[in-house]
Amino acid sequence: MSTARFILILFFPIIMNAYTLNDIILKNYSWNHFKKFDNYAMQEFDNKMPVLIHRVGRKISRLYFEQYQINTDKEKHIFVYHSGKYKNIKILIELSNRDTEVNIWLPQLRKTRRFYTFKKSDSWNGSNFTYGDILLISPDDEIHEMIGVETIYINQAKLESFKVENHWKSEKKSVIKIKSTPKLPTLNYDFRVSYIDRDYFFDYNITYFKNNVPIKLLEKAWHEEKDGVSLLGYWYAKNLISNTESLIYIPKSSSFYNIKLSKEFFSRYKLNRHLHIDIE
Repeated sequence: MSTARFILILFFPIIMNAYTLNDIILKNYSWNHFKKFDNYAMQEFDNKMPVLIHRVGRKISRLYFEQYQINTDKEKHIFVYHSGKYKNIKILIELSNRDTEVNIWLPQLRKTRRFYTFKKSDSWNGSNFTYGDILLISPDDEIHEMIGVETIYINQAKLESFKVENHWKSEKKSVIKIKSTPKLPTLNYDFRVSYIDRDYFFDYNITYFKNNVPIKLLEKAWHEEKDGVSLLGYWYAKNLISNTESLIYIPKSSSFYNIKLSKEFFSRYKLNRHLHIDIE
């Protein structure tokens, strides 16, 4: 038995004694869905706003947006788009168990329309992210298996190519590797491998595979932990087949949590109004 294999066998019980595999999956899901907070917002502040950037070769497109979320009763999200062909469109997505309800404010018609849910494999706004990546894949959609521990380099995305400021340095991290296989053949991958922080259980990297070939890489960078909270800074996605790249870039000043929000803020009947939170 190799030394590395022997160390791995010894290390697994150490992890499992503290947390079960299910614990790790649920904690990771909680980070990805901002479940630590009653509500969460990414909005314009101090002339900065979250942006989705998509790069094909040297061509770069940008979609500026705001996102609001509430976790009381059921998880609800509002996306407000501020540029391009999506400008002034607002989308309310309500997640309840396995059901998803979608309402979209269409400014051209000045009406809110109910839509069928998005497919989990559909592209999110023409990027390398899917609606499954962003919101719709739940722990129960996959079978999970802990496959090892590894030391990796994190924060490897070349943000300079997207013409945004890089606040994160590359460093080594010891991570838990978890393989997740879809229960149903409705997703566009056979399995994915997540590299999850051993202390906080948010993920740094995820690699998607089809026919045992890697097809997509996701990478997340997190701001330094403060008061038990680590905020997402950027989310990078590279399609390894087309060699295209996408980036969700979130200025730290744009993120707010546990702020005063009314339930009416997330009503489909309010989508026609200007949505913004005044931060004191």
